[in-house]
Amino acid sequence: MAYVLPDEAVGPLVMTLDFGTSSIRALVYDAKARLLHPDRVQGKEIVVLKTGQGGEATFDPMRLLEAAGLVLDHALESLGALASQVKAVACDSFASSMLVLDGRSQPISDVFTYADNRCAPQAALIREKLDQSGDHDRTGCMIHSSYWPARIEWLKETHPTIWARARTICSWTDWLFSHWFGTLRTSLSLASWTGMLDRRTLTWDSVGVSRAGLEPNRFSPLGDFGDALCGLSSKWARRWPALADIPWYLPIADGAAANVGSGAHSPGRVALTIGTTAAMRAVLGKVPENLPKGLWNYRIDRKRPLVGGATTEGGNIFAWMRQNLPEISHLEERLSARDVGAHGLTILPFWAGERSPNWNDQAKGVISGVTLDTSPVDLIQASLESVACRLAIILGTLEKMLGNSEREIVAGGGFLSSPFWVSRVADAFARPVKPCREIETTSRGVAILALEAMGLLGENCPLPDPDYDPLVVADSGRSFAFSKMMEEQQNLYQKIYGVR
Repeated sequence: MAYVLPDEAVGPLVMTLDFGTSSIRALVYDAKARLLHPDRVQGKEIVVLKTGQGGEATFDPMRLLEAAGLVLDHALESLGALASQVKAVACDSFASSMLVLDGRSQPISDVFTYADNRCAPQAALIREKLDQSGDHDRTGCMIHSSYWPARIEWLKETHPTIWARARTICSWTDWLFSHWFGTLRTSLSLASWTGMLDRRTLTWDSVGVSRAGLEPNRFSPLGDFGDALCGLSSKWARRWPALADIPWYLPIADGAAANVGSGAHSPGRVALTIGTTAAMRAVLGKVPENLPKGLWNYRIDRKRPLVGGATTEGGNIFAWMRQNLPEISHLEERLSARDVGAHGLTILPFWAGERSPNWNDQAKGVISGVTLDTSPVDLIQASLESVACRLAIILGTLEKMLGNSEREIVAGGGFLSSPFWVSRVADAFARPVKPCREIETTSRGVAILALEAMGLLGENCPLPDPDYDPLVVADSGRSFAFSKMMEEQQNLYQKIYGVR
């Protein structure tokens, strides 16, 4: 990816805040959506997810508030006099977070993340009682522990004291912005990731809200990305005077931002991201009337519906293998020399449960076919190829909606550091993969949206694509081998869970 030094930047500048599950970071982009060199301009704070054997995955909201403040302090200090050229702030956040506020708009719960699956029993009970196709059709989300309907039921049952004091249910950045600006609001993007937004009317889902025993005013007022807040509260205006009176655009989901940053911001282009987990997403020209089972329908903003699927597995499976297997020298070279399926294994890579396509909270990881000859390299190869198989299944469903889409898949994420894995993904898809050289796709995406909202990009100046590496083309022989492997994986899934 290309950087520009501060003295090469073209104003105005946009500061981005990326609220991830491992860190909060600030980066700065110029008017051409070019990143100012991160060694020269950056703020970063590590945040630690609180986890437990019962499935907990939460943050202390006050720690997140403190970390966000320190990140802005560091970024402004590194900018120095250049801070006066920052004319907007744009943010992205991990999606599906939930925070409970009392009547004074103070947090009375931890920040629940999408990975907190303690509400899986409640999700299962809702699925048993209701035909979840209705929820899926209205909200674009399946009934699953990642989303708010099950989490609200869990909170009622397990924390009645908190529920008795609850006044507002919100995404954590809604509260953060209310702390900074005194106004509670959420973006359509973040709301679409909750399982509580009507995907057609873009209002809080009346059926889900009523079923939870609530009213729509118990949730944050809805706004679009471009509905910026301006005018920091006095405490924060004194701390960050350069940012006090400029627009702060409403935070959007990190996955939505990544699509824009990787160049998949218009209909017809599919984006793949494999980081810790994985997702495939595509912008549609209009909201789909009939949404295929297993896919979701979120939003980038009001004019960009986003359709796709996500998995709980990705780089986390590779990391688990490397952590629990002996050190393997020259691993990339050894993997690249092997034929598809040479390991003889079938893996269901559900180490953290399943999302798309079946959204099975109870799914567990399975390794089938182990013999005395099975080696650590076999296990790693099989695990990476199994993730490619799951993504190919999602792509097969997604393709039916896209019509005349571009054939190549835009790809980003940490998996690009492994040429072996990239090539096997292309083989599984039987389509070429276009690796994105931009490693900061989420931050770049919200910076581009901010520049569009500021009128600097748009009809006369289209949203810019990033730089790409050469296409990775599928091998027809390996693609055929993958089709057989996917069939074996689906058969194993059916034997265990009764569906394909």
